[in-house]
Amino acid sequence: MKAFTVFVLLCVVSGAHSSSRDESCSNHDKAMDDALKTVCAKTCMRWSVVNSYDMTDGIGQVLNSATHNRCGSSEGIVTINELQIDPSPLVLPGNINLAFKVNVKRDLQSPIKVEVTVWKSILIWIHVKDFAFEDVCEFLTDGKCPQSFIDNNIPCSCPIPEGEYNFPSSKFPLKASSIPGGDYSVRFNVNMGPTLVLCEDVYFTVA
Repeated sequence: MKAFTVFVLLCVVSGAHSSSRDESCSNHDKAMDDALKTVCAKTCMRWSVVNSYDMTDGIGQVLNSATHNRCGSSEGIVTINELQIDPSPLVLPGNINLAFKVNVKRDLQSPIKVEVTVWKSILIWIHVKDFAFEDVCEFLTDGKCPQSFIDNNIPCSCPIPEGEYNFPSSKFPLKASSIPGGDYSVRFNVNMGPTLVLCEDVYFTVA
């Protein structure tokens, strides 16, 4: 269930109706895009960028571990009770260990829109990129699912039944190598039609 959310954060994770990328972007930014597309491919989703911003390396405070917080005052259909992403800082290319416990309060079905906003800490938080996935269910219909998700009864297609989903720590390889080091903040805003599914901020460090 949370495969698309966690990996799009490193993109994280996949959009059908987004506008095309501005070709005036720098080579550095293009390298970032290529790296993120590699990560997105791991989640069986497609990729698109709705806005682009120049990314500049900077010095940020190193986070001891990845953290997450609910954004906004309203609680959505999905609650993340636990989320573990390590090592910290992430070393790319390399392996990521992922574990989570989530509560889905009602069935999730198409359309599920995912909006992702990425910031990078350069003394202050700098807006880096936006991603929009109009209906993530469209990209979860090819039957592909990590074996560790299958073993732990984590659905990889819609509809996603309500219930508690517990995913023990599992290792996933990440080939991306061009993501600049530093602290990142990624906001996931997920909606099913007019209904809030999830709004979560995730913070992590790349070595």
